[in-house]
Amino acid sequence: MSVEVENQLRECRREKGVSQQDVADAIKVDRRSIIRYENGVRTPTLATALRLSDYYERPVNDIFHLGKI
Repeated sequence: MSVEVENQLRECRREKGVSQQDVADAIKVDRRSIIRYENGVRTPTLATALRLSDYYERPVNDIFHLGKI
């Protein structure tokens, strides 16, 4: 059984009312990375996931969860 990491990044960003560029600047990554994370193309590193959690002021497990493929 394969496991995929799903996320609520787009929803978090929209709730906060910020752009992808705002998020990228705040956590020191490229905007393209934010796009890839939101679309599920890439999974952020643990360090980046923690920075996102701090930025959105939400626990990591509220933003990321495991989904079955």
